[in-house]
Amino acid sequence: MKKKQRICFVAPFAYGLFYPASRQAFGGAEVQLFQLSTALAKQGEFEVFCILANFGQQEEVKEGVRLLRSFAVLPKGNTERFMTILTGPFAFFRALHRAKADVYVQRTASFETGLTALYCLLTRKRFIYMVAHERDCTGEYAANHGWRGWLYRFGLHHANTVIAQHVDQQILLRAHEGIESVVFPTVYPVHTTSPSFEERSGALWVGRLLPWKQPEIFLQIAESLPCESFTMIGDGMGAFAESIKQHAKALPNVQYISHVPFADITDYFANTRCFVNTSKAEGYPNTLIQSLQCGTPICTLSVNPEGILQDRGVGLWANGDRQRLLAYVQQCLQDEARFVEMRLCAKSLFQEKHAIDTRLTRFISFLT
Repeated sequence: MKKKQRICFVAPFAYGLFYPASRQAFGGAEVQLFQLSTALAKQGEFEVFCILANFGQQEEVKEGVRLLRSFAVLPKGNTERFMTILTGPFAFFRALHRAKADVYVQRTASFETGLTALYCLLTRKRFIYMVAHERDCTGEYAANHGWRGWLYRFGLHHANTVIAQHVDQQILLRAHEGIESVVFPTVYPVHTTSPSFEERSGALWVGRLLPWKQPEIFLQIAESLPCESFTMIGDGMGAFAESIKQHAKALPNVQYISHVPFADITDYFANTRCFVNTSKAEGYPNTLIQSLQCGTPICTLSVNPEGILQDRGVGLWANGDRQRLLAYVQQCLQDEARFVEMRLCAKSLFQEKHAIDTRLTRFISFLT
């Protein structure tokens, strides 16, 4: 019998995806590694591992993926936090070693990039790094994060394969880091239903409540369109996040939800007339793919990866103009004919580029 290839995904904060009842926060990078690891596990040709942070959980197999604990995560102010910072890299290396994988896959700029690359260099294993954001490519993360940035750049330059989400990131990596990469888009399972215009209502915003995501712009649009309904899903910590929560709760036409389990979030994308992105910049956010997955038109302030909004007809791009974004959201909420056009374009683009069942073979080719 042919020995199964051992693949290890490094995703310390994917805990909330494997344990949804925990309500532990996760981001788009974790979602992608969760999607890929569980899809590979279903193939039956691989032994799949995922390294999580230590939240006190037992080590076990979930969705065919063997979960390993690494460093502990303790809140600021905990008296043991300093010692955890010192011992964390050793716990992380132990988890990497216990996986005994042939290939290690990590996504998004962090100190884990460098530590994983170092382990793979020492053990002669294959390391794949996956870009999650434009700042991964331009040197911005490395320049602004001290020793973590140094470790990230070390890992980036010692990866056997670097995967960009789209061509623009590939160009940035070449220009700023002198690194050649391959392109592999964000992937999701096919969603079989796509409700009609009449069956949907309102506009949707999903994300962490962070200043650079500018959620206040979505609330300003809601204030300008008092007869329309809006849903904001997201959470965060600190004064900024609290101010956004209080603002959202004070608006009669806004439904604020702090947390929705990942397994249930697709229903929100499928039942809204448009998804709104207000971020200053992002790579190719998962929320855009989830919109395409459900045939939901997209309205963005600034984000427009590969020019898909205008070139592929899947939504409307305001090019940084807040008033234009307001007009575009209003159009998506009220113009059924335009909605139908964009829904068809969105479903077509998703099937062409982002359906995991048609793209997984391409990802598997990177593992050898």
